Amino acid sequence: MDGFFLTFGQGVCCIYHLLRWQFFLTDPLWQGAMLRACDALANRLESPEGVVMSDFHPAYQAFFAGRGYHACLHSLPPEEGEVETIADLYQIVRPDDAWTSHGYWRFRRDGAPVVERFAAGSAAT
Repeated sequence: MDGFFLTFGQGVCCIYHLLRWQFFLTDPLWQGAMLRACDALANRLESPEGVVMSDFHPAYQAFFAGRGYHACLHSLPPEEGEVETIADLYQIVRPDDAWTSHGYWRFRRDGAPVVERFAAGSAAT
């Protein structure tokens, strides 16, 4: 899995990839490939869940400030909270295709692999 960088913290691992966030959010082929990679890494790390977010999300910043998994996700501003689908992470803000991204998407709840959750209703835009 070339291009992945793992940083370990307090009971949490941050997995970063160089793929541009907009490509991930808008290209179904990239999205599927990256989610399969997330699933494989979660299995390898024996993680029951994970989150997908941009590297400018406040929880990402909290991780690098030394906070643990739950502390990173706790007390976020409402606009940065959990979204139901990956498509909800991409928001067009002007007709000229200016966009923004807020929130995070959680996967692997109840033992369902990320690829199954994605295919069950979190289709790409």
